[in-house]
Amino acid sequence: MSKLIDVTFTDGKPNLPLCIFIHGVGMNKNIWIAPESVRVLAGNIQIKVFLSKRFLNYPLKTLYHELLERGYPCLLWSQRRPAGPLQEALDELCSLIERKKGDGGLIFIGHSRGGIVARKYVEQNPADIRLLITLGSPHSGSHMARLAKKTAKVTTLFRPFFDDAKKGSLADALRKTMALLECEALSELLPHSQLINSLKSEKPGVFKAISVSGTSTCAIIDVPEKLLLEKLLPEKLLKNKIIDRLLPEELLNEKGDGLVSLKSARLTYADEHLSYPLNHLELLFDKTLREDLLKRIEYA
Repeated sequence: MSKLIDVTFTDGKPNLPLCIFIHGVGMNKNIWIAPESVRVLAGNIQIKVFLSKRFLNYPLKTLYHELLERGYPCLLWSQRRPAGPLQEALDELCSLIERKKGDGGLIFIGHSRGGIVARKYVEQNPADIRLLITLGSPHSGSHMARLAKKTAKVTTLFRPFFDDAKKGSLADALRKTMALLECEALSELLPHSQLINSLKSEKPGVFKAISVSGTSTCAIIDVPEKLLLEKLLPEKLLKNKIIDRLLPEELLNEKGDGLVSLKSARLTYADEHLSYPLNHLELLFDKTLREDLLKRIEYA
């Protein structure tokens, strides 16, 4: 028997568009609903570890909470296999929309790979779409996915030794992390992958599209790689910014959010692209960004 889909659906005011929230790889719907309960990196680390200090002093709030307060109907679900192929998530999305779709049209808000899932849906079903919003989505792929796949070639050798790890142990955490590095979802997000090449370069309908990028690697990359290089390299090389040349754009301030580059986060047919000094996860919780998007949603 297939695993039941964990769905949250809230009714809203008549004629308002249905807002559909889509999470990224390895996440679940609680990244929108109850983010402080979510653990990242295969469920091993609390989310606030990856946020700047200004996010630590108050409860985390997302666009879901804002739209819920304003009476918008909302649909969220936890993908059965959040590290599985995108087509599985897309099939789940199609099934849910068929059951929950009303007369007010559809608004999609997708974070990270969730934006690619949303993009594939609207490109195949452009009717009734009011607005597409992608937050830190790798429209051109991510070199961090390539780095993860290279790492996976090494971890694959060791993973059999962790297969009997006790649940909740450090060994179990390592096993889950290694499995995430080997997942199909990351392979699909490589630059020039079959999935990335299948995305349309021109808007297929009359809906509005907005893409959002982050340009800070703070907290996600108070960078182990960079700190290590700073210790190993001579000062003369550091002054020539040799570190910036060694790291992919995803890991450079002003060029990426720690996982996705500014260039890749820009949707080719977006009517508007917004950029903020936030890292990949902070895009979900920043108040200024939420307020800016709320204005655009209300006019959609």
